Amino acid sequence: MRSRGLAEKRGRPLPEVHGLIGPWAHAFPHLSAVGPNVDWVDKVVRFAQRHAAGGTPDAAPNASSLTYFDSSDLLIGPQLPMRMAGTYLTVSAAELAAGAHAAHATSPLILRATPSGALAARSADDANDEAAAGAVGTVPDNEVCGQMGGEWFSWGIGADMPVDQAADDKHSLCFDLPVGASGEVAGTGISVRGTPTLRLVLADETAARALTARTSGLDCLVARLCVVDETGASRLAALGAVSLTLAEAIVDTRVGARYDSPPLAKLELDLHFCAFSIQPGQTLRLALSSSYFPLFLAAGGLGASRLASVELELPDIGGAPAELPTPELVQHPMTLQRLRAPSHRRNALASGACGVHSLQDDGTVRTKDGLSVGTRSDTYVEVLPDRRVSVRSAIVSSLAKGSEFAKLEVTTSLVTERADTRDAVAKTTVVATACGAQLWRKTFSAKITI
Repeated sequence: MRSRGLAEKRGRPLPEVHGLIGPWAHAFPHLSAVGPNVDWVDKVVRFAQRHAAGGTPDAAPNASSLTYFDSSDLLIGPQLPMRMAGTYLTVSAAELAAGAHAAHATSPLILRATPSGALAARSADDANDEAAAGAVGTVPDNEVCGQMGGEWFSWGIGADMPVDQAADDKHSLCFDLPVGASGEVAGTGISVRGTPTLRLVLADETAARALTARTSGLDCLVARLCVVDETGASRLAALGAVSLTLAEAIVDTRVGARYDSPPLAKLELDLHFCAFSIQPGQTLRLALSSSYFPLFLAAGGLGASRLASVELELPDIGGAPAELPTPELVQHPMTLQRLRAPSHRRNALASGACGVHSLQDDGTVRTKDGLSVGTRSDTYVEVLPDRRVSVRSAIVSSLAKGSEFAKLEVTTSLVTERADTRDAVAKTTVVATACGAQLWRKTFSAKITI
């Protein structure tokens, strides 16, 4: 979107693009049970009319823009809310290109971590001195984090929202900024709108590991932005992860470093887009861990990570309040009959091991011509005692009409190896049957690198 704003300023406009971000769970904006609902169909139709040959003229400006939901309250799961509280804001591509100079935007807030576990505003003196402080802390690797994480995105059927992050915070390296405490930055609250950026400098053996290790996503750092309320509950606001093998070497400028000292390693991580506020009395927390399992397959076990410096940039892209019309409810002819209700659940493993059982059962429906369709998947993700990862899944899809019945079963497994957890063996078996007779069966197996 920003690139389109820059192109417009240079007189070479790119094709129109519109972004729409909101809390609708896994559903269209006009159908979501979570809401607030938006007439998404009308927006798509108007966009198509502006660009289709002979389309109906539209009075709306032909300019790229982003409309997003600014949440006024971060929820604690696992239950889904009936409605989300907040407002919609719209920012044009030109405003995004202007950055902090746009009408409703503000300059990014840049915070630096301190060895005492605090976040503080970056001063002009240390703006160009990434690693002079020596070390700010070590990300532990003795416990697996992530059990409080919920799903990557909610399906809107089961209770799958992230819960209180306090338990995972205890196993992470945390830096806090109390809002409302004395100080210019934290006096009146903080608004975060956009993509937060984290800049890290890895020190000593961690830098050597990052610069010399084979490419892998398992040796990683996971960053969480949380808002801690007055009761101590930690609410997940933004999440991101990056492999240590993406680090770049930089010169060691710490006090006492020699000209021939081994290099440090610089790493940059973008968290996902978010829009929320930290109110006075609350605390902004940056939590760093070596795992966030099972949301990410990385389960740690490759070593703690020593950090020379940590810098967090919090954007505020601004935007003007936008009134989005709610969809008009229209009755359509019934074409599907629900025979079995869907059920989506995520439960701890019955064995007590670290991991989850995820059920995604879409239920069974019957069309008006009598065809019944059903799909169910069960996924088991587990951390084995030696920090190896095991993933097993079974997907069953069925079709039935009258006395005829067909079924497709796909079972998969992935287990990391003992010698090196970055290597794994993946196996898939596909079985097709019709009216009880097996039509086809095939097993695929391969060694892969994670």
